[in-house]
Amino acid sequence: DGAWVPLAKMLTGGYAQPDVALNSHVDGSAFAKIPNVYPSPFKAAGQNVMLVSFFSGTVRSTPGYDKMRKLSSFVALQTGVDIGSKVELTVDL
Repeated sequence: DGAWVPLAKMLTGGYAQPDVALNSHVDGSAFAKIPNVYPSPFKAAGQNVMLVSFFSGTVRSTPGYDKMRKLSSFVALQTGVDIGSKVELTVDL
């Protein structure tokens, strides 16, 4: 779903695999600017978190989202689940 792309761009200083793959075919000059190796150390740190659903049904509240947003390290939340959404039991990621 591409949720990892913003973090990848912060880690590398501005590029991620989807852009690089596209540029390799349609923008040779942009592709040529991509370094041969990643920066070391990375230019940022972060983590993508995958949430699971222990139950199926209709979402009545999202208290976990509110707790995450209050974390000092919180940057962004990308989700398709909101109050009223129908969710299924998570069986694999």
